[in-house]
Amino acid sequence: MAGRATLISVSLVFLVSVCPVEAATPAVSISSGGVSSDRDNNGWRFQALSDIEVVSLGAWDEGEDGFPMSVAVGLWTDGGVLLDMVTLPAGTGATLDNGFRYGALNNPVALDAGQFYRVASTPTSGDLEFRVDVSLVSAQEIGFDSGYFSTTDNVLTFPDQQSPFPAVPDFFGANFQYVPEPSSSFFLLIGALGFFMRRCP
Repeated sequence: MAGRATLISVSLVFLVSVCPVEAATPAVSISSGGVSSDRDNNGWRFQALSDIEVVSLGAWDEGEDGFPMSVAVGLWTDGGVLLDMVTLPAGTGATLDNGFRYGALNNPVALDAGQFYRVASTPTSGDLEFRVDVSLVSAQEIGFDSGYFSTTDNVLTFPDQQSPFPAVPDFFGANFQYVPEPSSSFFLLIGALGFFMRRCP
């Protein structure tokens, strides 16, 4: 038993050193731009440039002083299949990071390299401010395509209408945080640990 406990301790230290926990990365960072407000679904289309896992969804908080109402945020395939969503509470309860407030997903959502997806947010009542015509910096694994929206008031809906100005980063709107998909070496290490634990007296 003591040998097994020692093995587990040593293995965990090894796993943490070889496969450190990745901090979540925002998909995009924005600055400047104009401010608009409505009750539509405002978002954008993007391509995953690497295999990633989305861990939280967020929405822009103009003034960083909290939402006046709860805000729904969704993530879809490019064909309109909802992969997951969160509802951010009114006020300042959701985690703030560089202008966006985020809510964690119950389980990470895996996105495949080369595939396109869409993300959007909508207030659950009334109008919410968002940014248009922004200066945009995309994370390394994210390829911004174009702003997208839908005009369904205060109900989370797939953003099926492209911005009239496709080359202009618009409708922020929504954002998300992600981590790289775990490497195959991590799972090999876990498997090896399980094998040795079974054999260790």
